[in-house]
Amino acid sequence: AGPGVPVVIRGFELTKDAWSLDFVSQKLGHRSLQLKSVVPDSAEWARLEAEALPVSVSKFVQDVQAGAGRGRYLHDWSLPLGAPDMLEGFQVPEVFCDDLLRDNDEGTLYRDS
Repeated sequence: AGPGVPVVIRGFELTKDAWSLDFVSQKLGHRSLQLKSVVPDSAEWARLEAEALPVSVSKFVQDVQAGAGRGRYLHDWSLPLGAPDMLEGFQVPEVFCDDLLRDNDEGTLYRDS
């Protein structure tokens, strides 16, 4: 892998259910998300700025499935904080089990994310 090239790791069974878009919409459709979009002149990280209005998970999934979600991102969203019910049956592979954020003091930024 190199810059801009995703790494795909195979051979791990992470969840008891496949996390398809339909599954995510069914499980989390009612939840509200703050999406981000690329703004070329932005000084924000990766030039991603929050959109003015939140959107439901089901609406975002519909947009993605219809091809209308291009350029909109769900960025840096914590599953433990934003969708803890998605973690039922989720197993982190042993090679990734060291969660250094959990070693931080209570109340520290990102500890619970």
